[in-house]
Amino acid sequence: MFIMITSSKPSITVLNQIIQVHDEIDGVILRFDAAEKEIIHFINQLITRIPKDKIIVHNNPNILFACHLTRIHFKESNSEIDVFRNDYPEIQVSQSVHSLASAKHAESLNLSFILFGHVFPTPSKPDLPTRATAQIDAVTHVDIPVIALGGININTIRQLNTKFSGFAGIRLFTNKQEFISVKKEWLLRTTSL
Repeated sequence: MFIMITSSKPSITVLNQIIQVHDEIDGVILRFDAAEKEIIHFINQLITRIPKDKIIVHNNPNILFACHLTRIHFKESNSEIDVFRNDYPEIQVSQSVHSLASAKHAESLNLSFILFGHVFPTPSKPDLPTRATAQIDAVTHVDIPVIALGGININTIRQLNTKFSGFAGIRLFTNKQEFISVKKEWLLRTTSL
């Protein structure tokens, strides 16, 4: 599973980046720091260019329902996830997690997938340590797909634990050729198991 995460502002550049890789990814999390109206406008443009089922709203059910989408990704700290999952079983729900306890909770909710990281050093989290090998081993044993996040590139993909169900990122997906190279390397490592 390959999940693109957007940068913080909706723009034509971001729209084009999504369009360029959409046929190679399983979904794109629209993690925008913008007004609902601006995000809805962006989604309405995007829907005309990529399959609607690849669009994953970030942490905002209002936008999900306004755009008639079927996928949402929650922050680990969002306390609405239990009620939302119960009230809308037809919606595909995923979540970012940073601990085994959160991963097990996500498993109990039967979420579509979880993002876990950061697994390698990344410029976006320069002062935070990466997840320990023991943490990664424990989290990748939950019974839902666990997607690696953080610092994944052509150099680190060879070190990524193959128990992950795939990877996600922001910068990696802005260059289609680099992403395709990393994806091919991952598929070579995981399909030969």
